[in-house]
Amino acid sequence: MGAQRLEGKALAARLRREIKETVAGWSQTCGKRPGIAALLIGEDESALGYARTQARTCRRVGIQYELAQLPETSSAEAVKSRILELNGNPDVSGIIALTPIPPHLETLHLHHFLDPAKDIDGVHPANLGQLTADEGAYFTPATPAAGMLLLDELPLDLTGKHAVVVGRSSIVGKPLALSLLHRHCTVTIAHSRTRALAELTATADILCVAVGRPHMVNGDYVKSGAVVLDFGTTYLETGVTGDCEPESVAEVAGWLTPVPGGIGPLTNALLMQNACRSFAREHVEQN
Repeated sequence: MGAQRLEGKALAARLRREIKETVAGWSQTCGKRPGIAALLIGEDESALGYARTQARTCRRVGIQYELAQLPETSSAEAVKSRILELNGNPDVSGIIALTPIPPHLETLHLHHFLDPAKDIDGVHPANLGQLTADEGAYFTPATPAAGMLLLDELPLDLTGKHAVVVGRSSIVGKPLALSLLHRHCTVTIAHSRTRALAELTATADILCVAVGRPHMVNGDYVKSGAVVLDFGTTYLETGVTGDCEPESVAEVAGWLTPVPGGIGPLTNALLMQNACRSFAREHVEQN
């Protein structure tokens, strides 16, 4: 029969309509609108592609977008200076640190310089700490949040379900595992070096794959009827592809997010939504 497609397009479109109406209202009432700055160090093609997608989404909803690009050879001090400048810019409601970054820089070190109130991708330690404590994080990383929203679209009670997260990054794997744990799933975190990985993933009611290796997971990794969330986004000459081999996985799974069209559109919409939250706290709620 094949897996049902768990697409994010419709939900993302609904969120964009709501955001566009809200932003238009703010433009009328206070003469201002939210702005997003995306920090890019170097000229990585995948990061540039992601930035172009973000810019298009911002234009559609009326949010300002700036690509703050620095040379690949920039020092940590130069990057810090640029981040602090964006932190202090009243026209910037949200800051996104695009990855990957050059190898001579440390991603987590640079995240420390972000203003947590403008960290709309939820990567600052303060935001991650609130997520860990389940205290209503100021901002939750948008990509795992998108996955959780899609799970909420299913007729599925998450309580007690076995969720396997393949991937341990601080921006997808770890926050996703915490989010699932907060929803009462039994969570196992795995990664590309996990032994007997296929045997482990085949026990998952909910399988989340976020390693960035095209077609790493095939149907042998999947339990019959499982929900499979593919967070992979790799830009190839033939187009964008995910971490799952879609044909073989679709033969076994109950639901599967397509790439493109699954997690990605919803991630961008949630970043816009977070920028609006930041803007409201700064310019609306204080008035």
